[in-house]
Amino acid sequence: MKICIAGYGSIGRRHHRILSQDIFKDKQVEFALCDIGAEYLSVDEVCSESFDIVAICTPSADHIKTAKKFVNAKSFFIEKPLDSDTDLIRSSLEFFKNKKTMVACNLFFSKHMEKIKKDLPRARLATIKYHSYLPMWREDNGYLNLYSRYKAQGGGILLDAIHELHYPIQILGYPEKVIMNQYRITDFTKDTDDVAKISLIYSDKIVDIELSYLCKNKHRYCDMILQDGNRSFVDFTDGLDLEKMNTISDLDEMYTNQWRYFIKEDKPINSYKENLKMLEFIEQNAIENF
Repeated sequence: MKICIAGYGSIGRRHHRILSQDIFKDKQVEFALCDIGAEYLSVDEVCSESFDIVAICTPSADHIKTAKKFVNAKSFFIEKPLDSDTDLIRSSLEFFKNKKTMVACNLFFSKHMEKIKKDLPRARLATIKYHSYLPMWREDNGYLNLYSRYKAQGGGILLDAIHELHYPIQILGYPEKVIMNQYRITDFTKDTDDVAKISLIYSDKIVDIELSYLCKNKHRYCDMILQDGNRSFVDFTDGLDLEKMNTISDLDEMYTNQWRYFIKEDKPINSYKENLKMLEFIEQNAIENF
């Protein structure tokens, strides 16, 4: 087994740890770790080699450009979103046509999702919320260099928190009507949305989604009113005070479940085409109010 991780920031390091210490802990695996810096390989050094898996963990605006260098890769695991340039995604369809490709949707593999899968289809109303505080994502104002702040790098809360849009659509399908608004009401970002509010309107239910970079009291939940009038509430934190800006109590288990699924399935969910459809859905419906 031969795996390349292209982009060795915090998420690249997490994937490497999960793969090396859990998924393949008893197997011989050769890893190529690519990033900027003398201690890492460069993508250009290794991209002509044959890899069983290439994990793309670079900034969003570089995802497709980086992946297409790996002409001999058998499969791709690409961090969300697929890329910030939907035209480039569309024009690259042929390259990925015969390569197993999955875009990260790790929240869908959390233990908490089982209750949502059961109850969301029989809900009349659902409120999905994810609130975090961007300045606390890095110490010493390090957040100022995050891709999240810059549109050209694929940033903004709507794309950062695309999991909250992905999972109701994965469970229910696309809605009959959508209202999708993006706002920038602080200077936490340079030119991207720091608040997004979405309503997915179905014939038998409404799903409201609220996302922001604005809240120090981080929280992530799905609150559902069911057809029988009962309430079903899922708190991804399990009511715990999790470290830093983490909002998922089973973080490592969730990533492990996602990797096991990707390796096992020949045609995984959130494929290249499926994620392109999601990004086109956003592109066609999102209104920037700034």
